Amino acid sequence: MSFIFFQRNDAQIKQFHNAKMLYETYLQTLKSFNISYRYKMVWQKHKDGYELLAKVELGSGKREYLGRKDEATEKLKNEFKASKIKMKKKLNSLKEKLTKNAKLNKIEGIARAPKELVDDRKAYLFDIDLNISKELNFRTIKQ
Repeated sequence: MSFIFFQRNDAQIKQFHNAKMLYETYLQTLKSFNISYRYKMVWQKHKDGYELLAKVELGSGKREYLGRKDEATEKLKNEFKASKIKMKKKLNSLKEKLTKNAKLNKIEGIARAPKELVDDRKAYLFDIDLNISKELNFRTIKQ
């Protein structure tokens, strides 16, 4: 089987580079979000009646106490919350841009694979599904 590949025109090259840059920006932002906000800040009541600001790691649940409730710790928590909201908004806007960019990629014809390649891949995946379902004694429906 032979495939015919076409050279991209200038508009396709420009769109491809724009899409690549947008995706890399999204990944960098997501990585920094996951590193910077892998914990949450909560107020925890102490048995003596005062509250402590605790930084709780989301993965392990480890707590680090940052101090009693006062103006400084309240300011710290509010700044953390504001910066987290700002980063989430940035991530959401990048996701929206990626969705729009995917449509532009499709219009420009850079989000395509040769039909033969796609058909072979579908057939391969369908064969795998049939083999797995036979091994597990599932009833299969042919398309």
